[in-house]
Amino acid sequence: MGNHLEAPNEGDWGRAIVDGDFAIIKAAGFDTIRLPVRWSAHALAGAPYT
Repeated sequence: MGNHLEAPNEGDWGRAIVDGDFAIIKAAGFDTIRLPVRWSAHALAGAPYT
């Protein structure tokens, strides 16, 4: 998954994460994952910043 969720919008860097990705990760024996996510492209520039 790398840093796909740090793209300005989902899929901007060529691929979106899909449900099947999590099944592959689980089948490889992983129980937890870390998802780096960039929210700055989706926040307002001024208050309330949401």
